[in-house]
Amino acid sequence: MSISQHYEHALALFEKNDLPALFAYLHKNGVKDHFFNLLRQEFIHDGASFKHSQQLKTYLQIAFENVSIAYKHLLPEPFQSECFLGRQDELQRIHACFFDTKQNTLLLMSGQGGIGKTTLASHYYHTYQAQYKYMAWVLVQTTMQDALLRLAVPLGIDFGDELDSAKNFQTLIKALKDLPTPCLLVLDNANDKDDTLAHYQTLRNCQNLHILLTSRLPALMQETPLEVLPLPDTEAVDLFKRHYPRLRADEMPLLHTLLARIGKNTLLIELIAKNLAYFNKFKTQYSLENIIHDIEQSLLRLSKSTVITATYHAHEKGYKQAPVEDFILAMYDLAQLTEEENRLLSVFAILPAERIGYTRLETLYSYEDLHATLALLVDKGWIEQTEQAGETMLKPYPAVQDVTRTKNQARFWEDNYNTIKILEHKLDYQGYQGHLVNVTYEEAMQYVPIAERCVQIAQQDNTLHSYYEGVLLNNISILCENVGTLYQNTGNLPQALQYYKQQLQFNILLTQKYPADANCQANVGVTYSRLGNFYESVGKFTEALTYYQKDNEQSQSLCNQYPDNIRYQNNLATSHQNLGNVYIDLGQNKEALLQYQKRINIQETLCKQEPTNIDFQYRLSIAYEKLGDINRIMQNFEESLVWYQKEYQICKILCQARPNEAIFQDGLAIASQFIGIVYIKMQQYEKALFYFEQYQQIAQTLYTQYLHNTHYQHCLASSYYHLGKLAEAQGNTIEVKRP
Repeated sequence: MSISQHYEHALALFEKNDLPALFAYLHKNGVKDHFFNLLRQEFIHDGASFKHSQQLKTYLQIAFENVSIAYKHLLPEPFQSECFLGRQDELQRIHACFFDTKQNTLLLMSGQGGIGKTTLASHYYHTYQAQYKYMAWVLVQTTMQDALLRLAVPLGIDFGDELDSAKNFQTLIKALKDLPTPCLLVLDNANDKDDTLAHYQTLRNCQNLHILLTSRLPALMQETPLEVLPLPDTEAVDLFKRHYPRLRADEMPLLHTLLARIGKNTLLIELIAKNLAYFNKFKTQYSLENIIHDIEQSLLRLSKSTVITATYHAHEKGYKQAPVEDFILAMYDLAQLTEEENRLLSVFAILPAERIGYTRLETLYSYEDLHATLALLVDKGWIEQTEQAGETMLKPYPAVQDVTRTKNQARFWEDNYNTIKILEHKLDYQGYQGHLVNVTYEEAMQYVPIAERCVQIAQQDNTLHSYYEGVLLNNISILCENVGTLYQNTGNLPQALQYYKQQLQFNILLTQKYPADANCQANVGVTYSRLGNFYESVGKFTEALTYYQKDNEQSQSLCNQYPDNIRYQNNLATSHQNLGNVYIDLGQNKEALLQYQKRINIQETLCKQEPTNIDFQYRLSIAYEKLGDINRIMQNFEESLVWYQKEYQICKILCQARPNEAIFQDGLAIASQFIGIVYIKMQQYEKALFYFEQYQQIAQTLYTQYLHNTHYQHCLASSYYHLGKLAEAQGNTIEVKRP
C-alpha cells in the first residue's frame, strides 16, 4: 500500500472517531508512537480529542513519510561530550556485545565515579543511533521503576485509575516489549544494588531491547560487567595536554606521578588541567609542581576532619589511593571559588545529573551574573558544556554535585532558595482542576525532574527545616503538591499519591518544629483534604472519608481556638463540603445533607461579616450548589431549584463585578446547567432550553480562551450533550421562550 493510501485510510478512521482502530492500524504499520505524540501535542490533551482536519492531514503525512526518524528519541538525547579519547575499544565491545553475539540484551558498564561511564554510554548512543528503531536515555534518580515510568507519556500509555505502581510498571514493560527490534535503553546512574537486582530479570526478558546500565556497582548477578578502566597512559597525557597545552616537556615525570595518584580518573584529569590553564592563562605562575604539592597538603588536612572519606598518606615511596570525592574536595579548597561560583555550583548540585539548556538554566538562576559565572566554572572544569541541537547545553558531574552539597552544606539551601521558588511558580496550578497557570504541560514536564530532585535531596537532609525558620520546608511542601497535581492530571496516579503523602510528611515535620504556629496545623489539614480529594477521584471512598474526617477534626479544633480566623473558618466549611461529597458517593444522602447545611451556615455568617468580599460570595455560591445537588439526588426538585437559583444569582453578580475572571464565568455556566437539568425533571422544557443555551455560550467562550483546560473542554462537550438530548426528546421542535 502506498503512503497516500495509508494516509487516506488513517484519516477515514479518525473522521469516524474510531481512535482505537486508528492506533491499531498505525501501530501495525510502524507509526503509532510517532503519530500519537504528534496527536497528543496538537489534538489530544488528557484524553479529550478534537478534530482539526487540515493540521491532521499534515501530521498524518509526516507520520507515514518519516516513520524511521519521527520521535525516535522517546526522551531528550543525552549530553554529548566534546572530548572523547581512548575509549574506541570499549565502544566496539559494547556494539559487539549487542549485535554480534545476539545473546546479551543487558550490559552492565561499571566503574568509579568520574571515570567516564556516562560519556562512553552517551557516545555509544550517538554513534550507533542509526541502527536503532527507538532510543531512550533514562537517568535513575530514585528508583529504577520511577525512572522508567517517565516513558509512559512518550509511549502514549494511559494507566487509567490504577494506583498500584507495580501494575503500571508491568504495563510499561509490556509496551516496551511491543516496540520493534532493536531499541536502545540506557539507564544512567543505576547505583542502588538492591533496586537494580529487583528489576534485573524483568529487564533481561525484554529481548527486543539493548539495555545499557551505567553503574558504580562492581557486578550484577552472573553478568560479567564491562569495566570502564582508567585511560591508558598515552590518552591520559593527551587529555591533560588538551586542556593544559602550556605543559612543559620537563614536567612530564611530574605529570605521570600525578596521573598515578589520581588513578588517571577522567574527571580529575580535566579538573586539574583546566584549573592550571585558568591560573596560568597569560603566564605560568602556578606550576604543576605547585598544584601537586597543594593537593597533597589539602588531602592531609582534610584527612584530619570528618569530611574526607578515607585517610590519605603521602610518602616518598608509597601512596594510598584516595576516593575521587576526596580529590575534588581538595580541588574545591584550592580553586578559590568566588561567592557567585559557589552559589551557582550549589544550584547545579540540586539539578538532575543530565543536560540542561542554557535558556532553561536562566529561568532557574535569577542572578544577573549567570553568564560570566558559568563561563568561569566551565573554564575551570567544574561544569561540562557543549553545543547540541542548536543550543548551549550544560551538565553537572555527579561526583562534583556530591562534594558541593558537602562543602556548601551551611549555605546550600539558602543558595537554592530562589531556584525552589521559581520551580514552585513554574508548576503552579489553578484550584483543584490542576490547570497550569504559568507554563504549558510540555514545559512543565521539563521542570518535574528538577523538582523531584529537590524533594529527594530535602528528604535526605535532616537539617533542611533549620533554614529560614521553616520557610524553605514549606516551599518544598508546596513543590510536592504541585508535582503530585501534575502527575495526577497526566495519569500517573501512584506518583501523584507518593508526592501528596510526601507533602503530608513535610507538613507534619513543620508542626513538630513549630508547634505554636497554627498555620502549620492548618496546612496539615489542607493536605488531609487533598489526599481525600485524590482518593475520592479514583473511587476509593472509604479512604477518602478517613482523610476528610481528619481534616474536619483538625479544622474544627483550630476554629475553636481561633474563632475569628477567616482562613480556618473557610477550611472548616470546605471540610464539611468534602464530607458531604463523599457521603453521597457512599449513598448516605441524609448525612451529606447535614454536612452541606453546616457549610452554608459558615459561609453565610462570613458573608454577613464581610458583604463585599467576593471570595466569600463565590464560596457561598458553591455551598448553594451542593445543597441543590443533594436535593436533586433526593428528587426534591422544587427545593433543589431554589438553591441553584441562589447560586445563579450570585454568579451573575460576580461576573458583572469581575467580567474577565474565568472562574466566575465557569460558576455561572455550571449553575445554568443544573437549573436546566432540574427544569427537565419538572418537564418545563422551554426554560430548560434557555439555561442550556446559556450554558453552551459560556462554555464555548471559555473553551476558546483556554484550549488546553480539560475542565472547559468537558463543559463544552456536556453543553452540546444536554442540548442534543433535549432536542431529541422534543422532536427538534422547541421554541425558545425566555423565562
